[in-house]
Amino acid sequence: MKRVVLWFLLVGGCLYGVEESSVIGQMPMTQAVQKDPSTQSPLTPTTSPAPSLDTTDSEQINQASPMNQSPKGQEGAISTPNTQQNTQLSLKPQEKQEPTKPSIFKPIAPVGHSYGAFKIGYVYQNLSSKNIPLKNGANTYRLASNNAYFGLERGWVGGPYKMLMFGGYLDAGAGETYYLSAGGVFALRLLDGWLIPRIAIGYQLQHLGLPQDSQQHNIQSGVGTIGVFAHIAQGFGVSLEGRWGLPFTMARKADASIYRGPKFDMYAVMVSFTFYDFGI
Repeated sequence: MKRVVLWFLLVGGCLYGVEESSVIGQMPMTQAVQKDPSTQSPLTPTTSPAPSLDTTDSEQINQASPMNQSPKGQEGAISTPNTQQNTQLSLKPQEKQEPTKPSIFKPIAPVGHSYGAFKIGYVYQNLSSKNIPLKNGANTYRLASNNAYFGLERGWVGGPYKMLMFGGYLDAGAGETYYLSAGGVFALRLLDGWLIPRIAIGYQLQHLGLPQDSQQHNIQSGVGTIGVFAHIAQGFGVSLEGRWGLPFTMARKADASIYRGPKFDMYAVMVSFTFYDFGI
């Protein structure tokens, strides 16, 4: 009897162990591991589900982020640190200042190193000879003439403050007598052009009319001129000049032999409106 009971218990225990092992084999691996925590290795990391963010929490994070903040007055626009820096560095529009217009009375400053001048005015000339046998029986000659005056000048301007002026001139008188003169000129541009004193040395050829003589005679000589120009407005001004010459002689020797080689003294005064151009 004891042997039967022991045998029955042995067979029943085997059957129970087989049934339990089959149930455990059918369960998932995770459940099997969870069912027996003692079998889990302490080095194996445990995975836990990521915490979910609520909608209100995500909105607060977005608002706190500096990348999502936009400057005032630009709602809805995407703002970055570069755009904020460009906005801060943007320059305000500057007011345009109109350039001051130069006064019409101020002399025009030289632009380069050349200048030109034009003159038109009046010239008074006195021509005389103390020893000349005229055909009317007189032994002296004198002619005081009133003439129109024209002049041109062209030259170089430079030096300190562009005060020095070197050039050439060509002028003429026409009226009761006729003459043509050419030469060199030196001048100083003083007080920024308000005053221009000048001196010139040249050659002059002039017509000479003698009483009771229908032939045309010419006299010639070297001349010197001293004058000053006073500026009025925009390069225009007034010139006052005086001219003297070495004793004039007849240009042709045949004429000079007829009148015994006379010599003539000359002086002239010129007043003219003058225009200086320092931009050519």
